Amino acid sequence: MSRKTGQNGFRKACRVGQKISYFWEHPALTAFLLSFLMLFLYSLIQGIYPFGKITFLRKDLYHQYLPFLYELRRRLLSGESLKYSFDLGLGSSFYGMYVYYLSDPLNFLSVLVPEKYLLEFLTFITYLKISLCSSNMCIYLRYKNKETAPVYAVLLSLCYGFSGYIASFDWNVMWMWGIALAPLAIMGMEKLFRYQDGIKSVFIYSWILFFIIWTNYYIAMIILLFSAVYFLVLCVEEYGGIIKLFTAALRFAFCSALSLCMAGMFLIPEWEIIRDTSFSGNDLPDKIKFYLMPWELMVRSLVSVKVETGLGHEPGIYASLAVLFLVPLFFLNKKIDLKHRIVRGVLVIFFYLSFDMNVLEFIWHGLNYPDSIPARQAFLLVFILVSLAYETLPGIKEMGIIRCAISMVFPLVIYGVSLALCREDSHTDGSTWILSGIFILLYVLILIIYVLKNEEYGKWGMSVFFLLLVFELLINLNLTSSRDISRKSYFRHVDNYRELVKTAENREKLNQGHFSRFDTVEENIRNLSCTVGYSDASYFSSTIDNKAEDFYKDFGMKASKVHYMAEGITPFTSAILGVGYILADNLRNNETDYDVSFYLEEAGEDYLYECMFALPFGYTVPEGHHGFLDDDSFYDPIDRQNKVAMKLGGDEIFHRVNDDDLFEDSGIAKIEIAESGHYYAYTDEDIDEITEYVDFQDEAYGEFEDMKYESIMDLGRLEEGTKVRLETDEESKTGYLETSVYRLDPGNLKELIEEMTLDPFTLTEFSDDHIEAICEVSDGRELVLALPVSKGWEVTLDGKEKIEPLSFYGLLMKLSLPSGVHHISLDYHIPGFSTGLIISLIALIINMTGTVLFLFGNRKQKASVG
Repeated sequence: MSRKTGQNGFRKACRVGQKISYFWEHPALTAFLLSFLMLFLYSLIQGIYPFGKITFLRKDLYHQYLPFLYELRRRLLSGESLKYSFDLGLGSSFYGMYVYYLSDPLNFLSVLVPEKYLLEFLTFITYLKISLCSSNMCIYLRYKNKETAPVYAVLLSLCYGFSGYIASFDWNVMWMWGIALAPLAIMGMEKLFRYQDGIKSVFIYSWILFFIIWTNYYIAMIILLFSAVYFLVLCVEEYGGIIKLFTAALRFAFCSALSLCMAGMFLIPEWEIIRDTSFSGNDLPDKIKFYLMPWELMVRSLVSVKVETGLGHEPGIYASLAVLFLVPLFFLNKKIDLKHRIVRGVLVIFFYLSFDMNVLEFIWHGLNYPDSIPARQAFLLVFILVSLAYETLPGIKEMGIIRCAISMVFPLVIYGVSLALCREDSHTDGSTWILSGIFILLYVLILIIYVLKNEEYGKWGMSVFFLLLVFELLINLNLTSSRDISRKSYFRHVDNYRELVKTAENREKLNQGHFSRFDTVEENIRNLSCTVGYSDASYFSSTIDNKAEDFYKDFGMKASKVHYMAEGITPFTSAILGVGYILADNLRNNETDYDVSFYLEEAGEDYLYECMFALPFGYTVPEGHHGFLDDDSFYDPIDRQNKVAMKLGGDEIFHRVNDDDLFEDSGIAKIEIAESGHYYAYTDEDIDEITEYVDFQDEAYGEFEDMKYESIMDLGRLEEGTKVRLETDEESKTGYLETSVYRLDPGNLKELIEEMTLDPFTLTEFSDDHIEAICEVSDGRELVLALPVSKGWEVTLDGKEKIEPLSFYGLLMKLSLPSGVHHISLDYHIPGFSTGLIISLIALIINMTGTVLFLFGNRKQKASVG
């Protein structure tokens, strides 16, 4: 080899060395880039588009976040109202939904992205935030100790960015800014406590906390609760006298209050909305209850433990097996202050109790019990464990063989106990035990070599440890955050439904072409109306008014704290809610629905029907009380609809099948159809799935799922002499499949509809936050609007008089007007927004003024020194 060739090789090696050195000199950047690379590999392995046909969609990202982003983008581009939206189910506060789900400022960039790539845009910014989780954790670790080699800060920061919590809930994109910024917020709080950077620490902490609150108030609430707990921890660890603690407490309280006030324009309107949901008004538990055994918490620290996203209590606290080796050494390290070790140990125990004790769970979740997704504060325990592991590193060489041996035994004990007692756990499988066992043994081997052969370890051990940890985290991410939803299946209805909605809107006459509402029979996306752009009788959101939940349950439709669904809807409830059209993916009930709706159009494999019994946006009802009384609880929902129909001036619209024609037994109900017509059935048995069969056919005529919501079953049109079987494999609470069956009377329903539309109602203007109409109200009748009554709507009569809306069966808006012809105008104003905006502006001015004065004074001071 020539001297020139050798020199060139040496220069290349130097350049490579310089580049590597650059990355270790900037560990936060390295952590970010390494995280993004791991997410890129994850996308390749999972086959996420454009590397395959699968998407990043899971859970609420599937049903809520992406559809809501479509709604935001459409409104930004069209200039439609950002206050209220009729695309949110029957109609709901758009601003309330925005604050809860979409307040990440990056979402505004969606207007720059072609609609067909909106999913990939959301995936990309989620990857950015996950990478920032690692990067910001690295910044915090380096703040704690800059003497430790940067490579350790990078590696342990990955344990936070790819923790079991994030692998479990990476789809929950609205939380990601809070999780990513939590390490910086905690670092700012520590500086604030110590007044480490003087007045600068005040502004840094308040701005970071404000941004967290802005992006998602819920996760900000959890971080604020932790900050209060952590403040007490610092008070004990760094006690320096009452005066110092008092001034630190004042700084903490002032900055926290200032941040909350800056976010007033988000928090106050959101509070006005949340207080009307089913999540408010819960009481502190009167008895202490524990959910989990110790080993059920232990197993959550292992690799490939399945995610709990339902009503269970298992937390996502995996932080890599390497952390399990290092944390015991923190408590065994005599060079670390004893008080510090004791206080941190108490903090860890407190967190484990928070997952297990109902009172602490209730407090952590905002004085509420979560409807799903347990232990939402678990990312903070991961933060604590990673921090303790990092503090351990500088003293490992001096720990001695015995204490290192104890640290090796600790994960082995967790593994052994979990294997013995949790092998049948629904959250574990063979991969949990095989992978966890292999990785634990490999880490034990590396630690032994590190203790006994430190010089040899220095040559290659760090590289092996680096690769092993990255490999472990990547495997866990792929196994616990597996994706299986194809792009094609997710968007299969969007284009067809848009075409069909446009067809319906073009022919709409009932509301003068201003408004149409749909019942979506095939709704593979719960909020498909947001993706497509139409008003639906279904909605899935944590911001739904509890009045909608009550109404839907009373009338036999599916509803919970977080959704109301049109499954269980009848022609009567459909008419009351203002539904005029039906979107479906097949000819409903084998083309037998011609007595309740008729075919209009089709697009691809999807179909549009028009409801045979429809009411306009405004209709009149007899004057009087329109709400359920105590004795109504004795009626089933179909009978209850009969009672409402008669109160509205009609006759029975559902006729109950005679007991002689109904046979009930264990897991089965048989009905012999005595008269042709459209039939509905109801059961309040504690059963999840029921299948309908006709005559002696083995093919299901109807399938009813999620019957835990006790919704009405639409049996379809059945001809005289038909024998129907309702079957379930589940055991009912009475031992019988007790069922009530009814036949629709179209004639009586038609007469009632005609009675309710005798008084003309004409829409003259209709937008999401402003409605105008001309209506005529007869003597002794009241006007009902197919609009949920809620705070924010202001009604003006004949251009001058403000009138207070009433409610129709707790949900719809009812107006008591003098008889005659009237002009009504409705305007929506965001409740609490004006007050919140004023508070925000004052707080922002205070903080911005202080920040500018600090920066100016700091620059002036530097100039004078120079």
